[in-house]
Amino acid sequence: MSKGSHSNRIAALFLVSIPLFVHGAVAERTGGTRGPALPEPTLHSEASVAVPATGAVWRNVSSTRRPLVDDASSRWSRISHPYSEPGRIPVSRRLSHQGGVKGIRASSVPATGSSGAQLPPVWMDGAQPLLPPHSVARPLPGWHEGTLSHGGQDRAYRFYVPGRLVEGSSPILLLHGGTQGMDELFYPNAGGTQAWPAMAEGNGFLLLVPNGIDMDTGSPRGNNQNWNDCRSPQAGGVTGSTADDVGFLMALADWAARSFPVSWRVRVTGASNGGMMAYRLATERPERIAGVAAFIANLPAGGECPDPVHPVPILIVNGTADPITPYAGGQAGDRGEVRSAEATRDAWLAANRADGLQRQVRTLPDLDTGDASIVVCESYPPSGSGSEVEYCRVEGGGHSMPSIAYQLPRWLEQIVGRQNHDVEGARLAWSFLSRMN
Repeated sequence: MSKGSHSNRIAALFLVSIPLFVHGAVAERTGGTRGPALPEPTLHSEASVAVPATGAVWRNVSSTRRPLVDDASSRWSRISHPYSEPGRIPVSRRLSHQGGVKGIRASSVPATGSSGAQLPPVWMDGAQPLLPPHSVARPLPGWHEGTLSHGGQDRAYRFYVPGRLVEGSSPILLLHGGTQGMDELFYPNAGGTQAWPAMAEGNGFLLLVPNGIDMDTGSPRGNNQNWNDCRSPQAGGVTGSTADDVGFLMALADWAARSFPVSWRVRVTGASNGGMMAYRLATERPERIAGVAAFIANLPAGGECPDPVHPVPILIVNGTADPITPYAGGQAGDRGEVRSAEATRDAWLAANRADGLQRQVRTLPDLDTGDASIVVCESYPPSGSGSEVEYCRVEGGGHSMPSIAYQLPRWLEQIVGRQNHDVEGARLAWSFLSRMN
């Protein structure tokens, strides 16, 4: 490995590993209050319920300071099934699918239903059981964690349920950066991604936050994860992921549409490796993607995937002084070459059949004159049956989302470049994605 590529790797690791040294407030309790990140609470095996056909395991993580059996505030969850009476069943926060129909496992059922009663069969589609949409227990508002079996692994994800979910809306799929993880997005010093739970709560959308794969161990758990974003593996560099992440993320969207009254199409946002994975989803599954907001991410140069050809509404936000994903293109650390930001824009202009003659340019207000950066956005309307493209150039910006409320410390900016403080990145993304429902 060359000295230059090694230093780039160290810079990338610093960017995404900083939260490991500052474990702290993570919104875990139902309702979004903040508390320290703690180990997984012990499940109370006597009181649990298994509901078929979700294809997933999920856990409400609101109880973090005492055993779940003692958490009387939210130990009860109402469930219903198309063939059974609704009942109040004591649950351990874990709904599991174990290949077939499982019944209620509980020492007592204080309301309707009978202890140990078996749920009737459900329709089958190959090996996957199906239920009518939204017929299983819906998780309470707040943060939850789950696993979804895909590709022989139990893939991990988090999701945030707002207090008032807008029915029929498209969920937001938030993808972490390379060598990060789903938890790190909300740690202190994580930057602008910390704004997304409040955005979900205030705007009533389901927030899905999946985990990639650890390229060193192959594990779906942890905070050293990556997405298979189409970059080719590099000789002497970091090996590219080979996981079927497209299939996993689409399966997660399917689960969400079965479990909540939301659309089967998703809106995707991510930064760096997460933004590149968003490009791949839009390229390979455009019928499932309502819109994309990608930060500090370029299309790969000579990657393993074809160029986009189908229109998908897209917002691209890149810094001109990014030391990790170079604005002008070239080597991105040890993860292969990327095109320039402008070449990435042009590829999506062609795929979206956007009208370059109708381009509109606006400069956002320079709210923080001390951050040595400004944001200039270009809007390209669609022509005919195409889709719009919005391209924002953060002049002087580095490898981070712009943010007003979640500013990076100066020492971290020495590694990743300057962070712009003129706009909240999540709000910029939402202003675009909210129109794509």
